[in-house]
Order: sequence, then C-alpha cells, then structure tokens
Amino acid sequence: GVVSSHNLLSQKYYDDSINFFKKKLNNPNFHIFTNDIKFAKKILLKQSKNFKIKYIKYLKLSDIEEFSLFTKYNFSIIANSTFSLMSTYLSSTRKISIAPKIWLKGKELHSKKKFSKLKFI
Repeated sequence: GVVSSHNLLSQKYYDDSINFFKKKLNNPNFHIFTNDIKFAKKILLKQSKNFKIKYIKYLKLSDIEEFSLFTKYNFSIIANSTFSLMSTYLSSTRKISIAPKIWLKGKELHSKKKFSKLKFI
C-alpha cells in the first residue's frame, strides 16, 4: 500500500478550529472546500447543528475556480495540503487561517513571516 507522509487531521483539530471562529466571529457560516464530502459531513456532524454549512463542490467549479474563490475568504480553517496553504499564501484578503501544527508526520510547519496569516492549532 501507499504510505502517506501527511497526517489525517483529527476531529479535535476541526472542533477546536471551528470553536476558535465561533468565539471570534458573530454567528459565522462555514463554506467547506473538499473533494471528500462524505468524510467532511462525518467530521462536521456534531458541529453542523450549530451553524450553516455550504459545500463548495456542489457549485461544480473547476479546480482553479475553487482555488481562486478560496483566496477571497478573510478567514479559513485549512488542511495540510498544498491547495490550502497556497490559497492562504496568495490571498490578499485573508486575515487568519487556522492550520494544523503538525503538517507532515512528525514535522511542524513553522510560522515565519511568509506564513504570518496562519494560527496553528
């Protein structure tokens, strides 16, 4: 089998990240960018009763259109993926992105000036 160098992000990571924004923002809505809606719904099941969720995949955008749209958000919770990281890095509007502390198995992604928009959880 294929061995991934990425960690599968935990329920706790998403719960903690959502709770961070629920405290910071008044009545936030969450737009989910994923290619695995079934997994996302499972992860968000407990939280989904508390806020509105919109799955961007249902808009049937191309990958580049989804990427471009994701760069327009002021706030985000990102996964340990190039799509997530680069959309944050290239965003001119992003204020805060929650990012996993451990990016690859056993390796932290350190917050330097270039990643100043990231808040690690």
